[in-house]
Amino acid sequence: MVTMKDVAKAAGVSQAAVSYAYSRPNKVSKEQREHVLKIAHELGYAGPNVFGQSLRRGRVGAIGVIVPDSLAYTFEDPSAFLILKGISETGDLANVPLTVLPIAHAHQGQSIEVSSFAGQPLPETSPALRGLVDGLVVFALSDDDPVVAELARRGTPLVTIDSPIIEGVPYITVDDRGGMRSLFSHVIEVATSDILIAIDKLSPNYPSGPVSLTEVFEQSYRVPRERLLGIRDAALSAGYDLSKATFFNIGSFHASDAADAFDGLLSKHCPSAIVGINDVVALAAIESLQRVGQSVPGGVAVAGFDGSAAAEAAQLTTVRQPMAEKGRLSARMLLEILDGKETFSRELPVELLIRDSTRLARAD
Repeated sequence: MVTMKDVAKAAGVSQAAVSYAYSRPNKVSKEQREHVLKIAHELGYAGPNVFGQSLRRGRVGAIGVIVPDSLAYTFEDPSAFLILKGISETGDLANVPLTVLPIAHAHQGQSIEVSSFAGQPLPETSPALRGLVDGLVVFALSDDDPVVAELARRGTPLVTIDSPIIEGVPYITVDDRGGMRSLFSHVIEVATSDILIAIDKLSPNYPSGPVSLTEVFEQSYRVPRERLLGIRDAALSAGYDLSKATFFNIGSFHASDAADAFDGLLSKHCPSAIVGINDVVALAAIESLQRVGQSVPGGVAVAGFDGSAAAEAAQLTTVRQPMAEKGRLSARMLLEILDGKETFSRELPVELLIRDSTRLARAD
């Protein structure tokens, strides 16, 4: 049987170039693609047989991505969207079905309520537990999520992005703590009075409202916890009393809920600065500030985290992280696991981007 290696050798190109000719033609020139396809046709090679490769040695020939909310979240949240985009851009997965598996709560109309499973047998209603995919990428679930814990116990091929971090399961993450330490150090320099620190979700069931300084560091979502630790690091280094800051848990990943929360908060009092745990939260804060007549930049300093395209358009000070690259790497790592190869966890760098949103108006 003619293989991709045979075509690459006959065409005088790499195997990657042959793969790109079929799955990502934008990665090779038009002339090279036509040359590869011509040689492949002459050799009788019909293209990559993705279902004959190691990924497809399972029962289904598909991979899944578990996300921490409703299906709508994957289209609304820029981070989740870029994760999926990165996974889908992985050449070896070009023709492999990708199943998005939301793990949400009953109030969002989903069938899986994470909180009800603690210490109880897990239902087999979850597609992830029913074996409908050969491997899974898990994105930003809580540390104590029972579905992921059960998948790990069963030996399901897994890669996690950001959280949870489970012994024996490879993961991709970034330096959330260091990135937020740099960001908050900058915020303290421009606004040393009252600062509002807004968090989307501390844990799956933590209610919306103010959060005490003690509670902030005891919650089960790793990413906000790491970023809040970065805030604490910066405050300790600068001698800033964090008890002067207000911590508020929105209790939702959705921008509309963040906007509603800010409308209520800002109608009573406007702080000197707002730090969103991510760009979605920070951008919702800017919109609410504008509704109450506050200018950004100028009146209130606002900062976020993630480095989304929307943040750039709004000139939001933020910490940029490579979201799409996290998706691509997670897919490659999952393929390595399914190939029986060893793979390793990775922490990617972040970059502080100081923009207009933290430029306060001067007295003159």
